[in-house]
Amino acid sequence: SDACGKVEYGFVNYHKNTVKIYWINARTGEAVPNQELGYGERETSFITTFVGHKFKVYDTEPNEDPLENEMMLEITVQNHGVVGIKNHVQPVVPPEGVPNEVRSTSLSEWDRHLRIKRTFSALAFDKGRLPDDMFASLGAYYYNNRNPPHKVLEEWGRHKGVFVNYWESDCNFIQIPWHLKRRWQGRLRELVEAWAGVDLETTDMYGMREYTKGARLLTHVDRESTHAASLIVNIAQVNVDRPWTIEVLDHADRLHEVVMEPGDIVYYESAKALHG
Repeated sequence: SDACGKVEYGFVNYHKNTVKIYWINARTGEAVPNQELGYGERETSFITTFVGHKFKVYDTEPNEDPLENEMMLEITVQNHGVVGIKNHVQPVVPPEGVPNEVRSTSLSEWDRHLRIKRTFSALAFDKGRLPDDMFASLGAYYYNNRNPPHKVLEEWGRHKGVFVNYWESDCNFIQIPWHLKRRWQGRLRELVEAWAGVDLETTDMYGMREYTKGARLLTHVDRESTHAASLIVNIAQVNVDRPWTIEVLDHADRLHEVVMEPGDIVYYESAKALHG
């Protein structure tokens, strides 16, 4: 945590109803209203609090006073993090439509990668290594938040496409508080700029995503309006019985399989180089 135990902490609600969050006064035991929280990742709310602070989360139905309803979560803050109130439930996907949608999506992604003409590197990708302090910082955050309720199912559905086979294998998600994200983005941008040889604008940092056995990420390119050069970081892996490679197509559309270990980076031209 930062000085004096101050941390940034987030809440994401996957209960069907709006919930109400209370801060618990350690001296008096009083439940002090903090906020109401709607459903889903888009409604994630962040607060500044302190290690040791306790929060309780209650359903807002059926009684008018939430304290008379079911308590959904009780948690004591131990570090920076984002906690899930219940878990996301993936929609059911009829299997008969999947192969055609995967084929159509793959063809669309191929066309998209052909539209981009500018390149930043000879091959379209390269492999590197995180600085030790960055690896330690990212790894510590993952370790402290690697289990539920901080780890939840990533929100997927047919409206997001078939890029991840969420209907077959769990794809988990650990959200990152904003101030940590900004801190890491600044350092990571410097690494990508050194690789690409140009100044870059920070646009997005996604994750942390955890793939489980049987998961796949469909070969694709990223948004051309926001993703020119990017990097993938392997923060941790366990129970891997064979290398789980990153697949990248170079500028000649040759397929490369890059084996990553924790702490490794893959730089890539993300709007042009197909990757998965």
